[in-house]
Amino acid sequence: DTYHKSGAAADNLSAWVELPRIQRLRGRTEDAFASLDQALVLAEEVRVQSANPELRATVMQPLRPVFELRLEMLAQRYAASGQRDAKIALQALTTAEQARMRALQDFRSLDVSAGGLAPQRLQQRQRLYRELAARRFQLEAQLARSPAEDPRVVALRSEIAGLRQQVDRINAEIGTAGAREAGVERAALDLRKIPANDAIVEYWLGEGRALAWVVSRERVVMVDLGSSSRITDASRAFHTALRSFGVEPLAARLKTGEALHQLVVQPLSAHLKG
Repeated sequence: DTYHKSGAAADNLSAWVELPRIQRLRGRTEDAFASLDQALVLAEEVRVQSANPELRATVMQPLRPVFELRLEMLAQRYAASGQRDAKIALQALTTAEQARMRALQDFRSLDVSAGGLAPQRLQQRQRLYRELAARRFQLEAQLARSPAEDPRVVALRSEIAGLRQQVDRINAEIGTAGAREAGVERAALDLRKIPANDAIVEYWLGEGRALAWVVSRERVVMVDLGSSSRITDASRAFHTALRSFGVEPLAARLKTGEALHQLVVQPLSAHLKG
């Protein structure tokens, strides 16, 4: 509440990233999922409040643990279901796709290229961002030497709140236009578009564990591949063997390929038959 009232969006996001960890440790799983959703909403707010794509991309650093935790919790719920609940598997896959979508949006700078939005509005937003940055700097300097009740502090906070309202209105327009232009509205994955007898395999290498999905028109299956570090080590060994083609014996190259296959392909083979 303190961070929210003071307009410290990044600090507010950090708090919401930690809250679901605490709730999960206390066994409040549903509350943890709700807090993760709130963290994603706040992350989007922080992301669009910077006109600099590099700064926006840094939001993924604190945001990555949000996706990691949500995937880990969904994987546990999926395992508890006996690996039969396709709805949970699809929720996990959608979470992974959202993580990739955030990065892709920043690379494409969708808010800048959004069709149907007047360039003057983008210029106005940049001007507002500069004014917000200046006011926040003044507020920090004033708080360093004055109490929170100081009239100048109160006036600066009021100015910041007014500027934020203006920015929020423009960001709402930009977000709608950008999503419409890029076709990235929050729709469920449409499995009907997958050709018959085809399957899509997607991987997520998490901080601790790796997951994979086998997606077909009929079903979604999620597979826990175990430790991500084992896959990383095997991948590097295979890559090194291929780079050393002139000196590495064929048997050694085949051995590293087989080791990687056992980790990332073999566990999925039962779901790929036919």
